[in-house]
Amino acid sequence: MANTVIFDFDGTIVDSAPAILATLQQVLSTHQIKPVRPLNRDLIGPPLAATIMALTGINELPKLEQLIAGFKAEYDGSGLNSTLLYEGMDVLISDLVKSGYRLMLATNKRQYPTERLLIKFKLAEFFDEVHCLDTRSPPYIDKAGMLTAMLQNESLTPRQSIYIGDTCHDEVAAAKAGLPFLAVAWGYGVGVQRVSAKARIVAAPAALLTAIADHFGR
Repeated sequence: MANTVIFDFDGTIVDSAPAILATLQQVLSTHQIKPVRPLNRDLIGPPLAATIMALTGINELPKLEQLIAGFKAEYDGSGLNSTLLYEGMDVLISDLVKSGYRLMLATNKRQYPTERLLIKFKLAEFFDEVHCLDTRSPPYIDKAGMLTAMLQNESLTPRQSIYIGDTCHDEVAAAKAGLPFLAVAWGYGVGVQRVSAKARIVAAPAALLTAIADHFGR
């Protein structure tokens, strides 16, 4: 079986910060809510509910559900159009497939915007499996559970696989699933989301193919 590269999405393949932050600001303005922390890039990565709770301090379910619904309505419409593809990631992904790797995606992003963006950037054809928190019902509890389920469902071993992400949350999820991990330097792994000192960090997309090949001993 081919070695498998599992990617995170936000902060790893796409720069979703412009779209997500603008949508969060719109939701706050609509509901006249003052954020309890700065509205910046290190919010991005955790599931949507956790992000809104961290930004607003609100944890009452009815109000939280209202804010989540407002975010989805705005973001799933025109909001996600501001999402950018990191330069060089399309070439890297194509080169990985040409080199014989099997690609999968494991993201905390919801399935609908994930699939729309994969189609927009002409990347959908390269991924054999795309797993989001809401891909199944009930939703995955967290990314560690998602990765563990992917390994089991696809009969993969950690020796055959690697997870690529940008934050400490990705690093921890990979560790819990028993997966090797490579961190990318261009995402949202700053401040409280910074990866550990032991993580191997790749500086640019152009260097990622070599780092992955080195990991698998090619």
